[in-house]
Amino acid sequence: MQRWKEVPPVWKAIALLSLALLLTAVLALVLRPGEVRVPPSPPPEGQVLSFPTSASTGSPPLLLNDERLFYEPGWGTLEVRDFLAGRPGLLGDFRVQVGEEDVLVADLIAGKCLLYGINPKVLLTLLEVQSGLVDNPNPPPEALDRAMGHPDEGLVGMEAQLDWAVRELFRGTRDYPITTSLILNDGRLTPIPPGAGLGDYAVLRVVARAGDESDLRRVQGNGPDAFVQTYERLFGEDPRLPPGGWPAPAQTPFLTRPYPGEYEVSAVFDHHYPFLKEDGSLISHLGQEAPGLPYDGHDGWDYALDAGVPVLAAADGLVLWSGASNDGCRTPALGVILDHGNGYQTLYWHLSRVDVQPGQRVSRGETLGLAGETGCADGPHLHFGVHFLGRETDPEGWCGSGEDPWALHPAGTASLWLWADRFSPCRWPEGAILVDEADAAFQRSGSRWSEGGGGVGGKALWAASEPHSGVVPVGSEQLGGAVEGGTWRPDLPRAGRYRLYAFIPYWNNATPDTRAARYLIHHAGGETAVEVDQALWVDRWVDLGVYDFTAGRQGFVHLDVLTDEEGFCVWFDALLWVPERNEGGP
Repeated sequence: MQRWKEVPPVWKAIALLSLALLLTAVLALVLRPGEVRVPPSPPPEGQVLSFPTSASTGSPPLLLNDERLFYEPGWGTLEVRDFLAGRPGLLGDFRVQVGEEDVLVADLIAGKCLLYGINPKVLLTLLEVQSGLVDNPNPPPEALDRAMGHPDEGLVGMEAQLDWAVRELFRGTRDYPITTSLILNDGRLTPIPPGAGLGDYAVLRVVARAGDESDLRRVQGNGPDAFVQTYERLFGEDPRLPPGGWPAPAQTPFLTRPYPGEYEVSAVFDHHYPFLKEDGSLISHLGQEAPGLPYDGHDGWDYALDAGVPVLAAADGLVLWSGASNDGCRTPALGVILDHGNGYQTLYWHLSRVDVQPGQRVSRGETLGLAGETGCADGPHLHFGVHFLGRETDPEGWCGSGEDPWALHPAGTASLWLWADRFSPCRWPEGAILVDEADAAFQRSGSRWSEGGGGVGGKALWAASEPHSGVVPVGSEQLGGAVEGGTWRPDLPRAGRYRLYAFIPYWNNATPDTRAARYLIHHAGGETAVEVDQALWVDRWVDLGVYDFTAGRQGFVHLDVLTDEEGFCVWFDALLWVPERNEGGP
């Protein structure tokens, strides 16, 4: 220490600088290629980004065509069973525990892959690459516990390993646009290979999280346990090639409601984005931020069916999978997945009973099971989802004025209106006459109005209900402005019979929706009162009936806030007059 004190200051500075440079060089050598650094932050809440795709990289896939990550035509439970039964490995009759049931591992693989929109062939290839269980008739005992190669103690067992791998592939589709690195099992980061597309990243993500750099080199190599070579050996096709002959999106709506009667919507599809993870933004099919609606990250539609209500097939189809799925909840979820032969699959979740088997053909309206609250359900309801070529899509379509953020995402797809038994809030039959709350043909009285979202065109008006006694005269002009009321008065081009619809917005204004909205319809034959449960009909057109109307502006509809309730929300949005020559309304 004394000698150091005697060193001249200039030499001390040189020595300290040299030591710093040496340490920097050592750290660079030690940390490559698994450099430890903070992963990139996600985009700001609600921001819609332009994402890279495999096409934009200008490079062919390294391991897997993006489309093949999500979908394989016709592959469901029976196909996975037949495949494993025909391989030399032990998995053909291997069973795992799901809840209180022993199920074939083939059923487990099919169910998890179809639920998360993952091609079962991709998971089966990774299973062979990581443990050899598909083709090895005498695997080491540890292979069954570490089927996907993940060494963590919390992931011991076939079911835990497969569940982790499918979720990791799914998370890969979410994170691909916002990350530049792969996370190794020890927490270090290594760069994503140049030119890697979405499919490549998802596969490499699973291998990296379970291993290290040597595993990444192995799966990208040319050896017998490389990903491409293994896929070709198992399935006789190159996973890097683009698929051919897959269906185009449906141009004609083909779904009908998957339950009898009417039930409330309790959660919507999030177009920003349906990854079952909150990102601070929920954009509905109307193209607007919908704060407070359930729920951020939701990948389907929820309907508040009571326990025991029949759940119906939304179209003719084939049962790809049915049974119990361990989603990490207090109980396994019971569900059914149908394939409709046109690239679309429908998912029915949280059932209390399943009445169909894999491989069974079902007809539109046939009972698949009963509604319940299994899995992660918070109360009885039906979760209804739709996939197109394996990717989540919104059956309500897209009504926004701008581009759909989900259609722009590498894992997303365009959403089209798929309901054949009703029409969209942004498209209606030719010849129909619309009067919206913002039009000159709508007049209102009173002063206590509020504006909300969720209506036709994105906006709607509402006011708080008040109790009434006796019969309220029709027409806002007769109320003298005493209460909030609105009158829709179209200029009809011709006399005739019209079916009348009212659209009910779905919006969180911290006020419960009325169950007793009283529409007074002034038509050629007199006046008719129709009471509507607006809470039941949110986000839908409600049929007010068929009436004769004269040409011009003689007919009108009136609604006010005088109900049998106090402090409830009464919505005033669009009304639609549809000439009766148009068949097949909502």
